[in-house]
Amino acid sequence: KNFAINSDGITYDPEAGAVTVPYSGAATGDNEYISAIIKGSNGNIAYYGRIAKAFNAQDASVTISIKDKLGDTDTLYVFNEQFNGDKIDEQIAKTDYASALQEVSYTIPELISYDVTFKVVNGAWNDGTTTEKTVTLSRYDNEDKALVLQPEDIPEVGNKPANGYKAGSWDQTPDTDTEISKDTTYTYTYEPAPSPPSKTNIDNAPVVLDDAPLVYTGQPVTPVIQTIGGKELQEGRDYTVRYTQGDTLIEAPTDAGTYTMTITGRGNYAGSTSTEFTIGKAAGTLTAQGNKVKAKSKTVKLKKAKKISAEKAYTIEGTIGELAFSKVKANKKAGKFKVNATTGQIKVKKGLKKGRYKLTVLISDPGDKNHETAEAEAIVKIRIGK
Repeated sequence: KNFAINSDGITYDPEAGAVTVPYSGAATGDNEYISAIIKGSNGNIAYYGRIAKAFNAQDASVTISIKDKLGDTDTLYVFNEQFNGDKIDEQIAKTDYASALQEVSYTIPELISYDVTFKVVNGAWNDGTTTEKTVTLSRYDNEDKALVLQPEDIPEVGNKPANGYKAGSWDQTPDTDTEISKDTTYTYTYEPAPSPPSKTNIDNAPVVLDDAPLVYTGQPVTPVIQTIGGKELQEGRDYTVRYTQGDTLIEAPTDAGTYTMTITGRGNYAGSTSTEFTIGKAAGTLTAQGNKVKAKSKTVKLKKAKKISAEKAYTIEGTIGELAFSKVKANKKAGKFKVNATTGQIKVKKGLKKGRYKLTVLISDPGDKNHETAEAEAIVKIRIGK
């Protein structure tokens, strides 16, 4: 047989653990095979196998899996053989032919590997972790393959700085184009964040309020702050205000009284200070006037006392509290008139002669917590007669 291998064309695939052997001169046919054996250093056959049928007598190749079969001191051979089995038919016995063994020699390619390490400083990766991330890029020295990073190899970063830091930058930016030819480290460093401006302390700072008097109106009333610590500040931006009366928090001061205003710094201001202000009572609203009333008498003098109700004697408006009444004077015969201090009823004593009289009555309103006391004089014109 003329079977021969092309030693220069032998290749080895380390990942598949297979050798591809080019050959020529093989005998072809249904029972012609390219076979392989592995011999140990002692000459014993450790493996035999028919690899493929030989269908091409000219240039061809066969791939032999040697993974987990070939030891360090073993030798691989290939050959062309005729394999007929035990018999061809009942009359003809087995006849096998084989070519000479061809030793297969090849070079195992070297695996080249580089570690690419990613580090983060002053913060974390976007996934919240802080440990180094390492990617290993590998190829065999007989491969025409560039070692480059893939998009998924590059960790996302920039969104999780530590306190006092902000987004930073890579010392060298990793990409998917740069060929890696050595162990490489990429470091992302978060930058220090600018320090916040120092705050002005307003603890116990003097507060100047507008000097316009505050008076009860039925609506919330608060003073205008002119300066705090000698500066014109803006409420909401520079400070907040709360109001108290004793230990009670007052949402919106409305009633007359004295309040404490506590001012707390915010933004560029810190600390707090306080001052007091007073909402004064509003003036009373009492108005009154006397009416003309008549006490009938058929005689020259009243034979019995007459009582005149307050409703008839006065017209009163703007009452706030419980009214009080007192006689001030009468144009004549003052002793004949008596005014009830609580009801305002006027009693005309018996014996008063017919005529016209003027009685001045002082009406007093004590007010309430939000209104001052008020007084009004009412001149009641009383006629005694028919």
